[in-house]
Amino acid sequence: MTERPPAGAAPAQARAEGTETARPSFGRAVLDAILEGHTVVVTFLAIVVAIVIGGLLIAFTDPPVLQAWNSLLAAPGNAVAQAWDAAAGAYSAMFEGAIFNPHTVSAALRGPVQHRRHRAVHRRRARRDMARLRG
Repeated sequence: MTERPPAGAAPAQARAEGTETARPSFGRAVLDAILEGHTVVVTFLAIVVAIVIGGLLIAFTDPPVLQAWNSLLAAPGNAVAQAWDAAAGAYSAMFEGAIFNPHTVSAALRGPVQHRRHRAVHRRRARRDMARLRG
């Protein structure tokens, strides 16, 4: 019978010969998953790309944002802030309308009297915002 080497001898022998396969780094593993078309990675990247492209479309089709980009050299921070506010506002409204609206929950907890007062304030703010957009 042949004698078996001790349990830890095989990896040590492989290291000495230089034949041990190194464990890939996290970045390399992610890159391999992307290039191989791993289902979860492709789905996640598709969602991220859709959100980014949608945000750009929202931002650059908003007239106040386009005006801010026209004066980019005068106020570059304003242009970026306007674009961010437009995209963030649109995605926030979409989330609140489709999934969960925290204002509804807080209004339900406050009660009917405070809810009416809150609605009146919200209506005033909406009118003010619409007047800003028009003029």
